Amino acid sequence: MKKIIFVLLFISLNVYSQIKLNRNKDVDILLEVSDQQDNKGEFCIKNNSDNTYIIDSLGFYGESSIVVNNLVQQPITFWGGHYYRINNKQCIDDLIILKPHNSIKLNLNLASNDDAIYDYKQFTNYINIINSFHNKNTVLLHGCKSYIEELEKRGYRVLEDTIVAEIPFTN
Repeated sequence: MKKIIFVLLFISLNVYSQIKLNRNKDVDILLEVSDQQDNKGEFCIKNNSDNTYIIDSLGFYGESSIVVNNLVQQPITFWGGHYYRINNKQCIDDLIILKPHNSIKLNLNLASNDDAIYDYKQFTNYINIINSFHNKNTVLLHGCKSYIEELEKRGYRVLEDTIVAEIPFTN
């Protein structure tokens, strides 16, 4: 009887795994992957410190590649454009303020300057290789200089971090 209850309990649970993507010790950036088909993954950012961090979901700059069967895939096209915040309201709406010992779930662009577009429908299994970084300079590329300086005077810190990750995906 105990075995049947254990099996039923195991089947009813959603199994999650987490992949730590970043190098920072005070803040963890985790990809949470569910065993359910409709959940492709979600990012969780956890602040393990006593500091308050400023994070821009578009502030990670670097490179990414799609690899299938050990071959780097070529993008089907590239897109152009650059997002720039022109007022403090946009800064308040867009920037993430992560308080001490809090966490948040959200979507992140792990290499926002990478403008390659891939046809993901052609891949069943692939790996996204990402090398990027987030710092004050990458955040300021999108505006918000006066807003960020105002927050820094109050003791907030812009996240200084690096992501080096190989993320496996299955469609």
